Amino acid sequence: MFKYIQTIEAHNAGMPIRIVFYPNIPGSTMIEKKRYCKMHLDWLRKMLMYEPRGHRAAYGVLVTTPTAKDSHFGTIFMDNSGWHDMCGHASMGFASISMQLGLIDIDKERKSEDIVLDTPAGIVKVIIYLDDKDSIRKVSLRNVPSFIYKTFSIKLSRFKEINVPVAFGGDFYAIVELKDLGLRFDKKILPQLIELSIDIWDSLKNEKIEHPMSKDISGLYGVRFREEIRSSPRKEYGILIFGDPDSPIIDRSPSGTGSSAHLAYLYHKGIVGLKDDVEMMSVVNTIFKIKAIDEYIIDGFKAIIPEITTVNKGGFVTGFATWVLDPEDPIKEGFQI
Repeated sequence: MFKYIQTIEAHNAGMPIRIVFYPNIPGSTMIEKKRYCKMHLDWLRKMLMYEPRGHRAAYGVLVTTPTAKDSHFGTIFMDNSGWHDMCGHASMGFASISMQLGLIDIDKERKSEDIVLDTPAGIVKVIIYLDDKDSIRKVSLRNVPSFIYKTFSIKLSRFKEINVPVAFGGDFYAIVELKDLGLRFDKKILPQLIELSIDIWDSLKNEKIEHPMSKDISGLYGVRFREEIRSSPRKEYGILIFGDPDSPIIDRSPSGTGSSAHLAYLYHKGIVGLKDDVEMMSVVNTIFKIKAIDEYIIDGFKAIIPEITTVNKGGFVTGFATWVLDPEDPIKEGFQI
C-alpha cells in the first residue's frame, strides 16, 4: 500500500525549502522531538531529501506541534546529512509562506506580525513586515545567541597551518578567511573550497564541539569562507559549505545560521559593533542583511543576538507536491551518490 506525503515546495534566496507538516511528534522539548525523528522518522527524511525525489542540495523543514508556550510552530530541520537544530533561511521562508497561505493572520494596521518558532536550538522569532499594499515587504529573524566557541590551529594538506575559529549561530561552523589561504572568491574555485572544507572537517573530527547548554547540539555542521567585499557600508562574501563531509552542500543562500556565526566572528574581532549593518552575499549573489542587536552571556561565552533580514518577502512558493512511497520499490527511501 502506497504512503503519500504532501509538501510545499519553496526557496529563500535561492536555497530550496521542502515543507512537510507532521503534527504531534512525541517529546516534551524540541530536542526530544528531534531524537524521535532520528529514531522513527528517518525514512521520511531520506524519502524527501535523497534521490530520486530529492537531490544533493535538498533542504527541508518538518513542522510540528511546539513545546514552548506561546510558540506558533515547532520546527525541525533536515537535509541529506541528517536532522538539525536550526536553519535561518528555512525559518524565514516558512514563516513568510505560512503568512502567504493564511496559516497566520497578520495585523494589517500595525503592518507587522511576530511568528515564534520552537526549534531544537531554542526559541526564535520571525517578524513579517508589510508594505503599503499589505504585501510582505521583508522578513527578519531574531536568532539564537551566537558566539565564538573555540579557535583551533590546524594544518591543511595544501596550505600552511592556520587558526580556525568555530562559531555557533544555531549550528556550529568553522570560519575561514580566504585571504589566509591566498585566495579570492570566484565560482571557479568552488571545487577547491569543497576540497578544503572536507580537509577542515577531517582536521576537526576528533575535537569536542558541543553547545554549553545542550550536549545534543554538537559537531561541526559546515565551513564558512569569508571575504570582505567592501568595508563601508560593510558587505562580505559568506560562502557556506555544509552537511555531510562525504557529500558537502554549497548553500545557495547567504545562510541564516551561517551568517549568524559569521557575524559573531566579526563582532569578536571588533570589526563590527552593536547595530552595525552587514550585507552577506551568497555564491549566487543573493543577499541577507544582518546586525547584532544585543549582547548576551551564555554559560560564560560572550554572545550576540543576530537579526537577519531578507531583501524581499523571503519565501517563494515553487510548487505543491504529493510524494509517493511504493513499498515494492527496491530503492523506496531513495539513495545517495
